[in-house]
Amino acid sequence: MKYVSQVFGGILFLLVLAGWGFSQDTLSLSDCVRIALERNPELASEQESYLSERAGFLDSWSGLLPDASLSGGYSHFSKESMRISGSGFESSDESYSTSFSASWNIFRGGSDVLGLLSDRSSVSLARLSYHSKIRNIISNVKRGYLDILRYQALLVLADSSLVRAKAEREFIEEKNRLGAASELELAQARVEEKSRELSLIQARNNLNSSKEHLNFLLGIPADTVYTVVLDTSLDIKPPPLEECIQIALDSSCEYRSALISEQIARRNYLATFSSFLPGVNLNYSYSWNGSSPPGGIKEIKDEGYSSVGLSVSLPVFEGLSRLSRTASARHRYLEAHWRTLNTRASVEESVRSIYRRIQETDASLSLSRMKLEEASHSLQLAWEMYRLGSISYIELVTSELDFVQSKSELIESRYNYLVAVSELELYTGKLY
Repeated sequence: MKYVSQVFGGILFLLVLAGWGFSQDTLSLSDCVRIALERNPELASEQESYLSERAGFLDSWSGLLPDASLSGGYSHFSKESMRISGSGFESSDESYSTSFSASWNIFRGGSDVLGLLSDRSSVSLARLSYHSKIRNIISNVKRGYLDILRYQALLVLADSSLVRAKAEREFIEEKNRLGAASELELAQARVEEKSRELSLIQARNNLNSSKEHLNFLLGIPADTVYTVVLDTSLDIKPPPLEECIQIALDSSCEYRSALISEQIARRNYLATFSSFLPGVNLNYSYSWNGSSPPGGIKEIKDEGYSSVGLSVSLPVFEGLSRLSRTASARHRYLEAHWRTLNTRASVEESVRSIYRRIQETDASLSLSRMKLEEASHSLQLAWEMYRLGSISYIELVTSELDFVQSKSELIESRYNYLVAVSELELYTGKLY
């Protein structure tokens, strides 16, 4: 276990040194998230869509408020005409008029209130869509960030393996010169060194590809050079499963959107019954006209005409359209209801699956640490036996490969554990 700690300590030490050497180009996970959120065009578009929906919600209140209009007019006739005013008969070729009217639907069967509530829910849907985009961006950035940390560690491993392979080849060359090692052993050592060189190239290419992918997510040029650092906050322990499920249901954008969509469908269904209820409308109007411009507000008030009316309307027969609308809205509501239940079950199933994977990868991580400790002891013993001539070079290489494989498995196990935790955070919203 001490040797394992030394191995990872050396890897982290190299990463820290790289971070110190290029401090101006060092990016933490929070830095990457901030850059991605600032530069992602899809997120900016989603934000504008949400703000547009929120601004449009103000128009929804107009259905509950009265309509009012004020108008005025002037006409000139080719001949004079007679008209009756408050002062008697007048003859004029001009006419002036002004009017004010207001109308208020004081009852629509409740459809206006239900429509207002549905419009408010639509704003909530837009907000959830915006937050869902944020979560997905953060999750993708974190996955890309973990990829870089993974391939950085594998690159350090490949480089150290190549250094050991070169040292072994030089050692066997010296033994061959002294007649203590065969040409076959020397050829095998050279092949092994070339194999480690190939592994180093592959590790370097994987690291470069992962950096280019993260650069794409950050919206920066693909050849941008920087160093990432290990964030200890990545290594977390999730709460109990049932608590995770409840947190996921409370914070899942998909499930909350399904609930809101079901509420909207239910309100739309209830709104169809308003067509079976009467509508009540209140009207008021005031008008004035004269052959000359009014002398003031008092004249308009004294000589004008006003009217107040209350109208009630009830569609008696519209064929089968009302029944059809109600039945259709009911089925859409039931469809939304079943979709909500399916979304809930899907979230629960996903959380359970991820949670089990976290348990498996955690156990795999512990096993990998034990295997690496065993492989390191076996390699040390193999070297001593090879120096004494007790085993062949092939057996030494086999022990060396087991050691490298164990170190690689430990790196992969830690990566898989952190990825599983990251996927759980996507559902529980712990990062947000």
